[in-house]
Amino acid sequence: MNRDAGIYAVLLNAALAWGDLDGDGDPDLAVTGRRSVPDYAGPFAGRTTQRRRRTTAAYGEVVTNVGGRFVRSSFTIANVDDGALAWGDYDGDGDLDLVVAGLGDGVDNAISEVYRNDGGVLVRDDAASAALRPAAGAALAWADVDGDGDLDLVVTGRDDAGQPFGTVYRNGPANSGAAPVADAGADQVTMCDNLDYGLVQLDGSGSSDPDGGWLTYVWSEGGTELATGRSPEVQLSCGTHTLTLTVTDPSGQTATDEVEVTLTPALVLTLRPVPVSRPFIHVDPGESFLFNYNLDNRTEYVLGGDGWFVVTDPDGAEALRSAPVEFLVREDQDRSWRLLVDVPAGAAPGEYTLVGYIGDGSDLSATIFDTDTLSFTVRDTGALASAERTAGGPAGWGVRDAETGLPISVALTATDEVAALEAAGPGAFALEAPYPNPSAGLVTVPYAVAEAGLVRLAVYDVLGREVVRLADGPVEAGAHAARFEAGGLPAGAYVVRLEAGGAVATARLVVAR
Repeated sequence: MNRDAGIYAVLLNAALAWGDLDGDGDPDLAVTGRRSVPDYAGPFAGRTTQRRRRTTAAYGEVVTNVGGRFVRSSFTIANVDDGALAWGDYDGDGDLDLVVAGLGDGVDNAISEVYRNDGGVLVRDDAASAALRPAAGAALAWADVDGDGDLDLVVTGRDDAGQPFGTVYRNGPANSGAAPVADAGADQVTMCDNLDYGLVQLDGSGSSDPDGGWLTYVWSEGGTELATGRSPEVQLSCGTHTLTLTVTDPSGQTATDEVEVTLTPALVLTLRPVPVSRPFIHVDPGESFLFNYNLDNRTEYVLGGDGWFVVTDPDGAEALRSAPVEFLVREDQDRSWRLLVDVPAGAAPGEYTLVGYIGDGSDLSATIFDTDTLSFTVRDTGALASAERTAGGPAGWGVRDAETGLPISVALTATDEVAALEAAGPGAFALEAPYPNPSAGLVTVPYAVAEAGLVRLAVYDVLGREVVRLADGPVEAGAHAARFEAGGLPAGAYVVRLEAGGAVATARLVVAR
């Protein structure tokens, strides 16, 4: 078959379909693809005339079979590349009609068009074409899906947004004018991928058009467009978001639906009273109270940031805003510190609030990763009692380490015991001091073994009775950390004992109330 026969001999990404267009009993041919065409370049160095060159362009044509020779038709069809063609009598008049889909020239230019056969001439059916979703890389098939005697159409491919899809278009009465149905999917709860954001896959696949038309999808939050397409992936900050899906049918009618997406923090801050069962915190002016500060990294990589505190007085004014302290928490690990809040002797009685923050700084423009709150009451002890405490009590508000008395700038950046064990090398056998110690809540016990094997790690009271078993079985060589909640143990002294490979190590733990 050559150019004289009426079609181009060389086509890229060609699609071909035979069908008797003119009803003469001979098969005619529809063809699409990408063909070579002449182009011109402007003047170049040393010349003032244009020069001819070749380029490619999308192509579409139907040639009729006249006595075994192909003749170009007087009508045109869409020029598409990476496409598909299908003949079928969708209007039931006895003539074969044609559907064409593929990628036209230009960017994001997917095309789906239906051509009605009027006496051997193909005419674009604007209404039917508008009902189809544009499809590149398409596949097309006619079939009576609903058994009503009319040919329905199946279309698969990628739309203008690059979204893959597959749709069955029912061949029925003219558009009923019914509005589309929007379905933004079920509410989602997922964890942030990072300290301040996460990626979320949205799902509008439940949306539909009662008239069988294709829909456009726009996702927004608070009137701001976030994404388009049926099931896009979007980046959202940690927290709760209400997203709106707006779908539009070929006639311009719209429908909306909402979905709530909650992204929980990757790094969780918890403030716990000491003891944890303590329902209320009451403190006299000039004294201090204990609390546990816990950071839980729920990801598989190291997270870091700044931690700081704000104390507000009974009138809502800031009594303390501590300076930010940098910290790091290893992957899939939590760390706890026991801290003290110093209440100055001159503090007014009433309800106060301690708020812990983790973020990227402590000013008002900081990005907040997570917060937690403790309420406490400063008792009214009278002027005389307050004056007696002034000499020995705290001079002002402050937060410090309960074990060392050092400021939190030292406490929160203390050496990570497990990291220290890893630095000691694979041949180390060690049991580090549990922390925090004393403790009334979550305790971490870092340890290391020289080689893979059976390990027994347990906590014993002063009578030698085992009260908590932390490990009892095979472990890999290297550094490890066991955690347990000490809040359920009676206050007092305990021994942590590690046994592995014939070696034994012990460490002391104090449970406080």
